[in-house]
Amino acid sequence: MLRPDAPDIVRFQAPAGLDNEEQLFQQAFGADAERFSLSFWQQSKCLVVPQRWQSMPDIDAAQTIAAAKGWPVTFRRSGGACVFHGPGVLCVSGILASKRDPVPVDRIYEDFANGLGAAVSSLGVSGVSIGSAPDAPCDGRFNLLVDGRKLAGLAMRRRMRDATTVTLVHACLWVGGALEEPIAAINHVESRLGLPGIYRTEACITLAEATAWTGRLDSLSMAFADAALSAVFMPTC
Repeated sequence: MLRPDAPDIVRFQAPAGLDNEEQLFQQAFGADAERFSLSFWQQSKCLVVPQRWQSMPDIDAAQTIAAAKGWPVTFRRSGGACVFHGPGVLCVSGILASKRDPVPVDRIYEDFANGLGAAVSSLGVSGVSIGSAPDAPCDGRFNLLVDGRKLAGLAMRRRMRDATTVTLVHACLWVGGALEEPIAAINHVESRLGLPGIYRTEACITLAEATAWTGRLDSLSMAFADAALSAVFMPTC
């Protein structure tokens, strides 16, 4: 069975975390055999939006205003909408390089979300499910929910090159800290761009709120890595 990498947490000054994720994605095309890797990382405080938003007419003004409020805007290659990074957010990136037929997109989302859910449940969280949270930022069908409130969101990217398919699935988990300020910042940026910008803090939850969890982040990443061995998209070979 393919094995994930060691679950060390790397901390970056934004946007270096996203740059590192892209480098790992590109390096996966050079793998001689199938490989699954996990990386756990954090970035300094910022807002992260899809690269396609660079063409929006008001993006420069939105960036300037957000930066003035302490939320610099950076861009990612995956889809979705605006999210935030910072000390209270743990990013988990899974990269699968395969020379076989690509695993269906929904299965990757489901397996990765279920793996994260198993890890969170192992830390004492109850009421964990997978689904949509329409009043939370960057909603999707495969959010990790606790009693219907968003705890983590997922995004995916896939490319094929030289008979190798590389799939990146990324989770952004809210570990702790107050959510009011970052969600207000997201609302402001999206409304400035003519997007909904009406997300509610009550639709979201942190791991600390869900469990009164005060454990170390490396313990959390180890739980994720353990769950990946049994629940994430881990083909046998």
